[in-house]
Amino acid sequence: MELDREEVAVLWGKVEGEVLQQADVGYEAARVLWNASIDKHPALIIRPKTAGMAEISFFFANMAQEMGLDGVVEAVKFARAHPSFPFSVRGGGHNAAGYAICDGIVLDLSLMRQVRVDPASKVVRVQGGCILRDIDQETAKHDLVVPMGVNSTTGIGGLCLGGGFGWLSRKYGLTIDHLIGAQVVLADGSLVTCSEDERPDLYWAVRGGGGNFGVITEFVFLASDMSPFITGGFIVQSMEHVQAVHRAFCTLMNADERELTAYLIHRLAPPLPFVPQNAVGKPVVMLAWVYAGVDIKHCNALLQPIRTAAPVLAEILQPHMKFVDWQCMLDEAEAFGARNYIRGQLYNTLAPEVADAIQASIGQIPSTKSEILIGQIGGAVSDLANEATAFPHRNAQLIGVVQARWTDAKDDENMAAWVRVATARLAPYTTGAAYSNFMGDVSQAKQTAATQAFGVNYQALRALKRKYDPENLFRHNLNITPAE
Repeated sequence: MELDREEVAVLWGKVEGEVLQQADVGYEAARVLWNASIDKHPALIIRPKTAGMAEISFFFANMAQEMGLDGVVEAVKFARAHPSFPFSVRGGGHNAAGYAICDGIVLDLSLMRQVRVDPASKVVRVQGGCILRDIDQETAKHDLVVPMGVNSTTGIGGLCLGGGFGWLSRKYGLTIDHLIGAQVVLADGSLVTCSEDERPDLYWAVRGGGGNFGVITEFVFLASDMSPFITGGFIVQSMEHVQAVHRAFCTLMNADERELTAYLIHRLAPPLPFVPQNAVGKPVVMLAWVYAGVDIKHCNALLQPIRTAAPVLAEILQPHMKFVDWQCMLDEAEAFGARNYIRGQLYNTLAPEVADAIQASIGQIPSTKSEILIGQIGGAVSDLANEATAFPHRNAQLIGVVQARWTDAKDDENMAAWVRVATARLAPYTTGAAYSNFMGDVSQAKQTAATQAFGVNYQALRALKRKYDPENLFRHNLNITPAE
């Protein structure tokens, strides 16, 4: 299908930024996502460009023209006027399932990447196209932080709307727990704000309900005080000792130290400078950890059971590292350009059988960049009830991710099959729920996936979907269908 050229020309006149069709310069670059296995050819890509942050309070919405938001409004109205075309919204383009791009109309926010920090109030205003690096660099100037993800190239939009796990979740909670307001373009094209005092039901829904309720053009966060420095590190041990390492990891979990977050990464040892050459390519379990406290001796004591559980092949400890730099540590390993297939799971406990299941799957691992991760959550995440925000998995203590990563399209099916088999092996020991941001292609079972992701809040979210998007314009996502 093609759009009418005259209609597109009229849209061009209303949008400050770019309106790209397939023959236009910049089109090919604009359709590239983090997951290279997603290959869509939009009929139209609309890229509004901001003219500068408004100097007035977030709680007033009459800054639309100054901030370029009129382009977002016009894009939504255009998509609504062409219902036969799919419509998607792109923030950072990092979602594994590729929801940011469709073969229809794409609203791309990537030119809207301004951040404003008020150090006195600790309020941080973030435009919808920002990536995490944009925010970290500005908050770090004032010894502040908004807890976010695990690498700096992730988009704030997808991360936050799904909940927002990361290195600081145990100490400060999810990203959505710091969201005090948002500016939203609804399905009818209206520009509104939401907070505890204004449209509180919408405010509840966007904190974990995904991109189902509108386009978030501005997030407003309340940052936390934080030293610019953290201590982080990696401990590498052979996969043959994975059961012992898992038992030690359970000991670490039982300590319930909120300033320490640790992830177990099961994979083939990567060629990192601190990894011995004779270990590279061998199955290993790596403990990646961040300590956001000041008592390094206490941190070392917490990690000691891991070190003594099995011979250490390699270890690196980086004290007094800037957190903004740590957030970039995994950027190269998770860079744009590779093909990816991901499935995520949640756990209440780390059953002994999990180690056996992982060991069997790593023995069949199909690429050197694939991995199975088990990461700590809990802590401050669990301080709120499951119904306090739309995110419904507050009680989970661990998050698991099975990720295949490769480059050749001919390997697509083998890689996806490995992820499915590994996920099935682990399923009996999980909660049965899933974190929406770590769900790959669910096109064959969207209803099941939605109930897994939104849990006890699903029906309430369906009712709000009917209120704010009854025609389901925002459906190119992990979709919440409007209540009948």
